[in-house]
Amino acid sequence: MNKENANPIQLKEWLELHPYTAECDSDAFYVTLANDLHEAWLKSRLTFNAKPEVIRRISLYLAAYAEDIKSGFGLWQAFVTRHNALYGKRLPFYDSTEGTDTSRPQIADINFIIWYSLQLLQGKPTRMVFPPLLNGLSTLAGMLVERLRKDFDQAPVNTRLAGLFANPQVYGNFIQLRNLLNWFFAHSYLIEPSVQEKIMMNHRIIADRFKEATDEQKNVFMFGIMQDTIFNYPCGPLALYVKDWMHAIVPADSEAAGLYLGIDARPSLFWLVKAIDGNGMTLDCLQRDECITVDKAMFKDAEKFTAGKTVINSGFVSYGGRWYVSGIVAVSDTDDPRLKNVRKAPSKAQLAEVHRNVCHQFLEVNGGQHLAFFADFAGMSAFFTDKMKWPANDALEKQLGKSRNFVLFADEDKGVTIATNIAEYIKADGNPLYNKGEAEKQSVLIFINKGQCPIDLLEFLVDEGMLPDANFPTYGNTHNVKVGKRLLQDNWDFIARMFLNEFYWGEAR
Repeated sequence: MNKENANPIQLKEWLELHPYTAECDSDAFYVTLANDLHEAWLKSRLTFNAKPEVIRRISLYLAAYAEDIKSGFGLWQAFVTRHNALYGKRLPFYDSTEGTDTSRPQIADINFIIWYSLQLLQGKPTRMVFPPLLNGLSTLAGMLVERLRKDFDQAPVNTRLAGLFANPQVYGNFIQLRNLLNWFFAHSYLIEPSVQEKIMMNHRIIADRFKEATDEQKNVFMFGIMQDTIFNYPCGPLALYVKDWMHAIVPADSEAAGLYLGIDARPSLFWLVKAIDGNGMTLDCLQRDECITVDKAMFKDAEKFTAGKTVINSGFVSYGGRWYVSGIVAVSDTDDPRLKNVRKAPSKAQLAEVHRNVCHQFLEVNGGQHLAFFADFAGMSAFFTDKMKWPANDALEKQLGKSRNFVLFADEDKGVTIATNIAEYIKADGNPLYNKGEAEKQSVLIFINKGQCPIDLLEFLVDEGMLPDANFPTYGNTHNVKVGKRLLQDNWDFIARMFLNEFYWGEAR
């Protein structure tokens, strides 16, 4: 054992990336492979200042990638197939034309997995951007792919993973499927990096809301919130929902594909028991304009429910034409004080009409232009009160009063949206705040910082050519702006998907 790897990767760590806890015949081979990759990486000294635990985890991911393509699990194939369908190429950033046999480890694949995992495990929490063409990354990938290929022909197939989600015993039983999806969302090698931030946020929510709860109770609450999360939070490098990953993994013409694509999830909301009829109940959502019918058998105390009185707080998932409870169920009644301020949100039709009217009003007072720019809150507020004739908004001032360089964007689908601290990046007629130097240095942030620029505005700016200076980091200290601009231009939508995640989709589920 090389001294750099004096603390070898253990079977327990490998099993964390799998939907089972008992060792199977193929595991020993891939644990050895993970250790060889880890040792080779450390010996190369090409660590990019990554934390030791991050390098260790990515070594496991690379072994899991090899296991995936050897065993026909289908996750990597689902990623490259979907990426190709969206963007006309297998991968972002990297040339993957080295060979036609994609059933074997490829340098471009290794490049991407290392970059993606480094970015999300090491870079994202500190808002750093690891350049995809980072010096030494391709050298490291070349070294590691040689080790992956060395014994690949003799690598064992993991029969537990092969065709897992196409197995009728899995997709035919929603409860068993849901348990597997908990693993897939939180610990499969290509999805895990993208959801760690969300999972940590869930833990903080539980810790803040239930300070007096026991650890066992907190675990129960965490289980509940995670059921909402796995079905309603986009994940992986393409920010797809779990149902879309499942659909991409299984054969497109299979029964499983239809079932997965038909998954329809609702987050935890308040539902009034509107009617009880035999074995079924009609639930009327108190926060959305929607009713669903569920089986009484989903609730252990259903015989005590009263139509027009009982209120259920829960998430639901529709699978195979049946609604299932998702997560923790809390039952109360219409006298629950938590319902005092609960109101139905406007319908989509009502919102659409409001947004169209607001957009038309904005265009009328803004000379037909979809954008307006303001250096400070006072200027933007004056626009709202003097031109739009809206009342002063103290809450908005409290929220945004200290921000600067505002952009207002009018769109028929969303009305008027506000972005802060980005006007200097936008090259547009009528924008006195544009600053080319700042745009070259900082405008990449609007593609990667959640909430800084609404996705509808970002798409408009790209389509109209108003972000000509935006570039993606390339070679670290020898940053090449020309190459960076090409990288961003060619991959901007993927970059936005990966970094913005749920904000890429624009609307909450």
